[in-house]
Amino acid sequence: MVLIKYIKANTKAVIMIHGSNVCGTILNLEEVGKICIDNNILFIIDSAQTAGFLNLDYKKLNADAIAFTGHKSLLGPQGIGGFIVNDKLVDQMSTFIEGGTGSLSEYEIHPDYMPDKFEAGTLNIPGIYGLNASLKYLFKEGIDSIREKELNSDGVLELLAFG
Repeated sequence: MVLIKYIKANTKAVIMIHGSNVCGTILNLEEVGKICIDNNILFIIDSAQTAGFLNLDYKKLNADAIAFTGHKSLLGPQGIGGFIVNDKLVDQMSTFIEGGTGSLSEYEIHPDYMPDKFEAGTLNIPGIYGLNASLKYLFKEGIDSIREKELNSDGVLELLAFG
């Protein structure tokens, strides 16, 4: 794989998209994950274009973090998204917005435990409920089934009814 020739002694992470919304390329995350493990490099994935369209197995990919948006193929509302991060990486990350955790609001400094460490301010409750509903739908119908229906729709937009 071409990636190996770009890994240097000071390489700390490989950060990459899973799929391109411009040309439709789907990248081989499993292979990259193995390379990162073999070279003790963090592996961070942007799944904005593929979460909800393709199955992503966090552990199988050897990912340290996966970021996602709630809209697009996860079918949730705009303005919601998140990330999954392992313990190794979360210990290396610092907050960039602090205040109003809800759990320790009397302190100016955020707690160092998850998920409070990265939850500043009031949570987007309507977005969370909307994403929860869409995830229930995706699990019920199956990502593969929905993708197959979309790919075979002859370019006609089919509206999905939430049950």
